[in-house]
Amino acid sequence: MSICIRPLTPVFGAEITDIDLSEPLDQASVTEVKDAFEEYSVLLFPNQNISDEDHIAFTNYFGPAETPRQHFAAYHHKPNVNAVINYDEEGNLFAEDDPRAKFRKGQKMWHTDGSYKAIPSIASLLRACLVPPEGGHTQFASLRAAYNALNEDQKEEYRDSTAIHHYAHSRRHMNIKFLSDKEAQKYPPVRHPMVRSNPVNDKKALYISSYAAYIEGRDKEESCKHLNDLLKFAGQKDFVYDHQWQVGDLVMYDNRSCLHRATEYDIAKYPRILRRTNIADTKPTMPENTIGTAL
Repeated sequence: MSICIRPLTPVFGAEITDIDLSEPLDQASVTEVKDAFEEYSVLLFPNQNISDEDHIAFTNYFGPAETPRQHFAAYHHKPNVNAVINYDEEGNLFAEDDPRAKFRKGQKMWHTDGSYKAIPSIASLLRACLVPPEGGHTQFASLRAAYNALNEDQKEEYRDSTAIHHYAHSRRHMNIKFLSDKEAQKYPPVRHPMVRSNPVNDKKALYISSYAAYIEGRDKEESCKHLNDLLKFAGQKDFVYDHQWQVGDLVMYDNRSCLHRATEYDIAKYPRILRRTNIADTKPTMPENTIGTAL
């Protein structure tokens, strides 16, 4: 039986039903999901109460899963499964002023997973295990819609432009050292094109993120402001799908063609547990991808 596909918005996103992710999939179903992913950028699979092992097995149909990055706010990781949680190893919720809570609050900025790396993630698969009674949504913004809304001069300008991305840039206002010295060496500033084309259907997307610090060859301060303006443009209501999590939801999203961010919730009151895998790419977005110098 074929899967059922229902668009989530007029612009992008689709809900996939008539599929059970706890069971092995036949090749026809995998192909249908792959085709839907390339077309819609964001796929919602509701009512999938699956295990970590099922989650990884589904991920592996589309490519190798990345190993989660270890950092001071990360606990309860399993191999290839990232735990997005707001409590410590003893089960205590983070206080509002805890650096780990501030780290989680940084996820409220529009971003694409892994754009601070020389080889960003192709896609992420995020599932809800425990959600707060209010807030804590995940919003997605279509970077294809943003690109299509540009005028022709802007499209030409950005097609010829490169942005410098760096992990610390997105957290620069928090006065917290998010990267250890070892991580800072592992994740130096990197170069990415400002427009990316889907390799399957050639649909173009404006490739920006809160990790993008400045535009190469331009004044750093002015181009930083310009990138922030583009993020606001891409995050306008007409380009956004607001997902209100239900336990058992799994959302697969394309990091090449959409932004995402978490919405506000009472982080010190309500536990929130999401688990995520990331699909690794095999090559950088452009030659000479790493600039190797501090911002």
